[in-house]
Amino acid sequence: MECKNVNKKLIFYIDDKLPLDETLEIQKHLNECEQCNAKYEFLKQILSQIEADRDIRPNDFIATRILAKLPATEKKYKLKKVLSPVLIAIFMFFAIILGKLTADFYYTNELKNQVEYVSKDNFDQYVIEELDYTSYYYVENQ
Repeated sequence: MECKNVNKKLIFYIDDKLPLDETLEIQKHLNECEQCNAKYEFLKQILSQIEADRDIRPNDFIATRILAKLPATEKKYKLKKVLSPVLIAIFMFFAIILGKLTADFYYTNELKNQVEYVSKDNFDQYVIEELDYTSYYYVENQ
């Protein structure tokens, strides 16, 4: 049997899942080939270590220790959870106030410009222009 075929079937040989004739062929090859025999021993050692590790049971109190540490971490982040919405609300409040102040400033300047435009001297002219614009707008939209 070739080394390539033996390597493919080596795991089944270790688990004793091969027919008798193939088992004998592999056994004969392992006695003759040092490389395949080294791979066989290495694989056998790894599998026995895996089997030994399967039987390890976790400590019964590990869950208790982990759960005991969880509330401590929650308390650290609890303040962050509370502060986040509060900070967002404060930011929104100041954004609204800033928007209101900006709008008031703009409206006040606009009003000053209109008051300067409509003085006592040209008040009649302003009223006539507004009436013309209003009537023009009314006629156009009908």
